[in-house]
Amino acid sequence: MISERIEKPLASWQGKERYGNELLDCLTIIFKTAGCTWSKCRMCSYRHERYEKQSCDQLLDHLKAQLAWVKNEYKTGDYRMVKIFTSGSFFDPDEVPAAFLTDVALFFKGKLIIAETRPEFIDSDTIRSFIENVDDGSWKTPLYCAMGLETSNDTIREKCINKGFSYTDFTKAASKTK
Repeated sequence: MISERIEKPLASWQGKERYGNELLDCLTIIFKTAGCTWSKCRMCSYRHERYEKQSCDQLLDHLKAQLAWVKNEYKTGDYRMVKIFTSGSFFDPDEVPAAFLTDVALFFKGKLIIAETRPEFIDSDTIRSFIENVDDGSWKTPLYCAMGLETSNDTIREKCINKGFSYTDFTKAASKTK
């Protein structure tokens, strides 16, 4: 259910993205959330864009209000792809309540979704549930999880970027999304 209250996300814009041989109209949204539970990547400023400590219900209200803003600002027929970012990880249950995942999937039903998350939050049941709610048969693969590997070199990722996960963590998570 989308809120009657309106709250602007951190950012949103329409553009075009390549998908295979097609150039798709795309909506990109960066939702403000409870924030990244890792929150140590050296290059990321979104870790500073978070709500202060709140209850799950309060956070859910904020997120639903942001989705209401998106609904008011953009016509769903104007784009086929949606890229979803947060101030951390879209599939982190401490950052984005499960009820909001359902709201997002149902609102964007039939769209091609790319959602950013850290590898440790790739949970087969959560991903399966999201796909069941968003999929209407329009896409062979209706959901792609972007995990921000940044580099395949573990030393650079650990020492220079401080991502907090290894290449092995990334590949294990990627195998769960198939």
